Amino acid sequence: MKETKENTGSGMNQYNMVLTQDDVAFDTKSFGDKLLKWLTSNSPNFKLMCNSEVSEVFVQNGTVTGVKIMGKGQIECDAVVFCTGASSARVLS
Repeated sequence: MKETKENTGSGMNQYNMVLTQDDVAFDTKSFGDKLLKWLTSNSPNFKLMCNSEVSEVFVQNGTVTGVKIMGKGQIECDAVVFCTGASSARVLS
């Protein structure tokens, strides 16, 4: 996995990853493990929360500022990744 880092000028960095054939190797578990390892080592503020249901997304001026996790309270953030599978369109509408 090759990475480039670019300052967007807004105090945030934009990361771009390029995957090679060796990274993917048609093994999704291996790919997932490599991606998680990369994220945890290159993004100090990265937090993975499995089996957590988001009940509310907080947005200010068109930018995500946090989420409310059922049973865990509110968490400030600047990005959210929805992993809802086939129901993504319904959740985002």
